[in-house]
Amino acid sequence: MSTSNLPNISICESAQAITSMLADKVYRIFDCINKAGFDNSEWGLVEYVDTVNYFGSKEHENLNGKFVYIWAAPEDFEYQPELNAIAPDYILHTDDESEIRLYEID
Repeated sequence: MSTSNLPNISICESAQAITSMLADKVYRIFDCINKAGFDNSEWGLVEYVDTVNYFGSKEHENLNGKFVYIWAAPEDFEYQPELNAIAPDYILHTDDESEIRLYEID
């Protein structure tokens, strides 16, 4: 396989690009939360949790890392095109039919 067509970037430049993309994602998530008017009972930050024990979700995931979550009724997400453009890393469900969308930020 020829590598002559691949861009010549250093590991440091790659790390900076990834950090920049992550910072942009985090900014967009917080901006969407603010614009949508979600309050502190509907969103938060978690790290290293078991979703069944922490959220009481139907799905069992061990979250390794830091996440922003938004906990709302599915219809609350319907009119959030900017937020819906950001793919969550996980979507969990609860017994009361709420959705918990999780976005990894670290």
